[in-house]
Amino acid sequence: MLLEELSDYLSSQGGFTDGTDLFRHGLQPAPARQVALNQSGGLRGQGNLGNDATAYVEQPTVQVLCRDNTATGAADLANDVFQLLIDVPARDLGGVRYYGIHAQQSPQFMQRDEQRREIFVFNVLIRKALS
Repeated sequence: MLLEELSDYLSSQGGFTDGTDLFRHGLQPAPARQVALNQSGGLRGQGNLGNDATAYVEQPTVQVLCRDNTATGAADLANDVFQLLIDVPARDLGGVRYYGIHAQQSPQFMQRDEQRREIFVFNVLIRKALS
């Protein structure tokens, strides 16, 4: 659910299209210019589940991969997505309360793929209600 909710947010706020230039669970062979979201662990949740599950806050992290044919194109794409996720205030996404989405660092060059396309990466920490 987490990646679907984040994908929906990026589609509505950034004009990306899920399955066309925005993917979950890794980069796809095409197109060259795309964004991929990977759940990457996170921090221990906070709160006490007890009888009130709404008091418990999950803290997953998501790795955001941005690829394009050139370093400038990939860096620009990563910076555009970064601006959408740098400090998202509390809101509901997909019926789940998100208390905040915060970029953990600026986009960085990661690597070139087998076709020499440039990949930039950054991570976000998410604080959300248990879902």
